[in-house]
Amino acid sequence: MRKVYIITQNDLVYYPPMQTLINLMLKMEIEVTFVGTFSDEKSRKEFEKLGVSFEDITLDETGNALQKIIRKKYYTKQIKEFLNKSRIKDEDLIWYVYSGATVCSLYKLLRNYHYIVHFYEFFKSIHSWRYKLLYPSYDLGAFLSKAKAVVHCEYNRAQICRALYGLKQMPYVIPNKPYVEIDKLNNIPTDINVQLNDFKQNIVGKRLIIYQGYFNAKERRLEEFCQSINLLPNEYVLVIMGRGSSYFDALKERYESNRIIFIPFIRPPYHLLFTQNASYGILTYYPQQKTYPGVINPLYCAPNKIYEYGMFGIPMLGNDIPGLKYPFKEFNCGEVLTYPITPQKIADCIMLMENEYQKYSEGAKALNESVNIESVISEILNSI
Repeated sequence: MRKVYIITQNDLVYYPPMQTLINLMLKMEIEVTFVGTFSDEKSRKEFEKLGVSFEDITLDETGNALQKIIRKKYYTKQIKEFLNKSRIKDEDLIWYVYSGATVCSLYKLLRNYHYIVHFYEFFKSIHSWRYKLLYPSYDLGAFLSKAKAVVHCEYNRAQICRALYGLKQMPYVIPNKPYVEIDKLNNIPTDINVQLNDFKQNIVGKRLIIYQGYFNAKERRLEEFCQSINLLPNEYVLVIMGRGSSYFDALKERYESNRIIFIPFIRPPYHLLFTQNASYGILTYYPQQKTYPGVINPLYCAPNKIYEYGMFGIPMLGNDIPGLKYPFKEFNCGEVLTYPITPQKIADCIMLMENEYQKYSEGAKALNESVNIESVISEILNSI
């Protein structure tokens, strides 16, 4: 049986697309070992029952520059020791989730194996002088060229990556679509069940507009959406749900009411039990004008949210960027707001979609059904 070793710096609980990847590999009867952190103990135990092995190796990036260097070297040492004892065979693969914090220290080690590089975001390719001193031979282009496959989560970033690094082969595209059978979500954790029951009691007879995801005051601006709720009929309620931050707290302090409900992060896939109650889904991505990753990542966003909304036939509303405009246009699943975005424009757009709700709902389902992640993963693995 082929084995795949997934190495990532990030906590698996915050990466539903990576959980999807693991589930689909298990379906393909591939033995999976996850090297990193998974703070959701319940889901971890469920994965372990299915045969997934976990190796808890974490990179601590806190502290001053010297402490970070020491910790990075220790992290690399741990990865090396784990890989050496794993006795990886030629048919096995390392599935490395790219991180600017780890690639410089791991690239020489990973080159000894068959490896795939999976990008979830674009990162700076030029590192600081400290990295250049510590890793003078590091060359991202050469590292990617030697990979058995390079993966991005959407087409435009894949094309940019191919051009930037002169790759001979176009990177594969695995969209951030979740693999969840919502009807089979049994044994809901008690804490989530309590939140879900309270939530349902508060939304009886309401039309829900939902935002779920990450919170950032500049890139994921939500003020106008909060202000628009008073311009809509009384049955409309805004639900803001996701990972807490100072921005989440500031929005909650300013706007929380009986018509704007704030819900803290619900670990996936259970967050979908809340999502499925929505009538409309919000997406906002505002590019930052300082670095090319700060522009490319929001412009060509690849949100798992469009598939999560699409799963339930939820029409979508977002700002005018290529990553939203073109799928919305192709599938008639939502509308983008022209700039400047105002509360009145948002309210008008919601009512516009309300008049043709069935069309937008069917378009959302069509968007979700247009992607077959399993076939892409099979193609990657069969090509190696």
